[in-house]
Amino acid sequence: QVVCYKTGSLTFWLAKQLIRVPFISLVNLIAGQELVKELIQQECTPKVIQSELQKLENMDATARNDFYAPLHSKMGQPGSADKVAGALLSWLNGPK
Repeated sequence: QVVCYKTGSLTFWLAKQLIRVPFISLVNLIAGQELVKELIQQECTPKVIQSELQKLENMDATARNDFYAPLHSKMGQPGSADKVAGALLSWLNGPK
């Protein structure tokens, strides 16, 4: 996975003034580190995108499986969406 983000200079400047986050992608924000490469503005060129994608393509199966391990450890067990939906329904229905 490679995150590509390119926008107008003024829009990018405004976003940088208003939003203070270390990463753009949700994957990296959750992991607290750059797991997936983020190519922003001038870094986001066809040549660089191709280079980053080739790195991923050349990864062996073990490295590819281990790639998201830091993210998986922070996400917890499967079923979080069902748990949140159940909690919201209970809250919406309130005590009877």
